[in-house]
Amino acid sequence: MLGLFVEVTAHADPVNTYFQLGVSAADFGYQEFDEQNVLLDREDGAIPGMMLEFGIDQGSVSAALRFELADGLVVYDGQTQSGTPIKTETDEKITNLQAVLRYKLKPLSQYDVMLIGGVGQRVWRRDIRATNITSSLLEVYRWQYWMLGASAPLWKSGQWSAGIDVRWLRPIQPTMSVHLVGYDDIQLDLRSRDSARIGFPIRIAAQKEWILTPYWEWWQLGRSMDKALTVNGVPTATTVHEPRSDTRIVGITFSVQL
Repeated sequence: MLGLFVEVTAHADPVNTYFQLGVSAADFGYQEFDEQNVLLDREDGAIPGMMLEFGIDQGSVSAALRFELADGLVVYDGQTQSGTPIKTETDEKITNLQAVLRYKLKPLSQYDVMLIGGVGQRVWRRDIRATNITSSLLEVYRWQYWMLGASAPLWKSGQWSAGIDVRWLRPIQPTMSVHLVGYDDIQLDLRSRDSARIGFPIRIAAQKEWILTPYWEWWQLGRSMDKALTVNGVPTATTVHEPRSDTRIVGITFSVQL
């Protein structure tokens, strides 16, 4: 019995850990639409960022915890509720935390195809600066999300390789809290809509592994219900809602894996 036990454990896959550190740059584009699909406002600009990831690999299974932060200033082009055009700037701060599980498909092991699943949490602080006719406006979006996808190599030559990583994203009970001058803070419940991310990691395995990843990310959130504003807890006749929105981010991440 002891000999059988030793034989089995001798062939167990080793456990490897890694740490990844990187920086990023992204072209951020956000748009809001009314019920007739007319554009209400938009935000555009470049946002720098950083990322940290810690992972464990064992044979065909790997798991990782990843943190991302993006923080920058973009241009706001929109209008007041009465339709007066305004232009200003918005401070954007986006944090993203993911728990990811990857599984290598054994029937396709020669192609290194991996299934990807996980959960995440995204917090987006959108601070629209004041103008000569409007006060500042701070909106905070929060949602958890499911993630499901796959990755596979596309090309390999020596120390170089390139692949594709495709993921379906589904927000879970997204909300937006907003601070309006003269009223109590309010939280609006947004509608979940299918979203996606696609990346093309390029790797070079030297003494350390360097990774360059161009990516495209798309988030959709549906219109909230109308909700009455309150003053000291007393409802008023004024109602607000959050329109349907579409966020598209084209970016690139450069990281090193230790």
